[in-house]
Amino acid sequence: MPVGGVVNSTIIEPVQILYRGHSSALFELVAAAKTVAVTPLGGLDGTNANIPTNRPLGVLSGMVATSVTLSGELWGAGVCSKTTAAIGIFSHGYEGNAFENSPGVASDKVTILRGQPVLKVYIFETIAEDGSTAITYALGEKLYSSAAGLLTNVASTEATIIGRVSHVPTTAEDWLGVECRI
Repeated sequence: MPVGGVVNSTIIEPVQILYRGHSSALFELVAAAKTVAVTPLGGLDGTNANIPTNRPLGVLSGMVATSVTLSGELWGAGVCSKTTAAIGIFSHGYEGNAFENSPGVASDKVTILRGQPVLKVYIFETIAEDGSTAITYALGEKLYSSAAGLLTNVASTEATIIGRVSHVPTTAEDWLGVECRI
């Protein structure tokens, strides 16, 4: 069952679950991930209209997560990059929801979607890193994490395949379908 979504072209939750995998709230969000300013590599422009210019600091649902050592054997979640291994997709729509194993916001825990879910993602890279060309997606294409922690079809240095494209964004349906492999 999809959670959140688009109402009157305003995004409430940038990730909708079409097929549930596993959602894990075991990771504490690391300090740097709470204050990151999310900016697509090509910058904010009309094609990135799903990421508002007045967005709050911190990770957004739909960004790619990586694991980070907090201290000793404790692990936390941070924003993935082109050089770190992905562990899942961030989602903020489940904190405190019954049956989701997700504690409330005050706990510093964050939900990470894992276990091969199928998702609708509304935030992703749309402009090449150098800002010169638009990124286009094709069905079945591999998806990776960009340096900004957003989904992209440009292969990352670390090369973890996040998933494959199951829906190509259009003007009428501006979401990226993702069949996750992580």
